[in-house]
Amino acid sequence: LTFTMGLASIISALVGSKIASVVSGNFIKTFIIAVIILAGLRMLLAGNSEVDIDDLTNYKSDASPFSAIFWGFITGIVSIFAGVGGGILLVPVMNHLMKVPIKRAIGTSSSIIILTSTFGTLGYVINGLGKPELEALGTLGFVDYTAGIPIIIGSILTSRLGAHASYRTKSKLLKKLFALLLITVAILTLLK
Repeated sequence: LTFTMGLASIISALVGSKIASVVSGNFIKTFIIAVIILAGLRMLLAGNSEVDIDDLTNYKSDASPFSAIFWGFITGIVSIFAGVGGGILLVPVMNHLMKVPIKRAIGTSSSIIILTSTFGTLGYVINGLGKPELEALGTLGFVDYTAGIPIIIGSILTSRLGAHASYRTKSKLLKKLFALLLITVAILTLLK
């Protein structure tokens, strides 16, 4: 899944960053809020599923390559366009639509996000270069590296802790916590 969804997300990251560079900020904010709320509510209200398993030793995905490419492209373009971490979309899509257990979906999305965010960032840099209003702010294209670098450092320092906590948490609880996180992020975005 990582390779096929990741490859599709590379292409869609470049497309999504180009679209976002020409669309109004208010539209993007509304879009972000709608996508996150829908994903959160879907996970919160979905109920129990056969993919809420904690033992992954015998699990093998039956997702077709076409499905992985299709959903990789869709989640990549939407997450880069909206400027949200791909996991916000990848995890619910893999868990509910592709029937990947929640823990496997979280781990797999983390590897796909590396590809999506790298090429999405590259797209935002390229699409923002030469814009005088951005050069005056001291950014690299649309990328504000002075804000991004501390976040990257914090993420690197705490990601192992998050992976450990995810592994030790029951799948059903993890799914509910993830859904509540999505809804909280949407509300905070709405209030800004």
